[in-house]
Amino acid sequence: MWNVVRRRTRCEHGRRFRDVDTGNSGLQCTLRAAIQEANAREGYDYIEFNIPGGGIHTIAPASPLPLINKPVSVRGETQPGYSGTPLIEIDGVSTVGAVGLAFSTGSGGSRLAAVTVHRFDQAGVS
Repeated sequence: MWNVVRRRTRCEHGRRFRDVDTGNSGLQCTLRAAIQEANAREGYDYIEFNIPGGGIHTIAPASPLPLINKPVSVRGETQPGYSGTPLIEIDGVSTVGAVGLAFSTGSGGSRLAAVTVHRFDQAGVS
């Protein structure tokens, strides 16, 4: 279960938002919360990953993720253990009629790297 947290102090490190394991108790930053926080701020932001444990980490949102409406870099290569093969997977199997990561016209200059996005009803990335 992904816990949505909007408290910037728990979610960011400078202008770099970090997504962590919600299997642990307490406030956690999620991909959804990182997108919301990045959208609410001025300037270019980074969403980075630091999920504990080895192997592939699957993010399976239960509802569509927010539209990305400003420049942001989603950086799967920041996940510990990354060595060329993506370790972050965004799986849309639980969403209905959704796009995985949707970038609006205001998000020009955004970057998506080392993240697998699949099994969404619509596009994985648009």
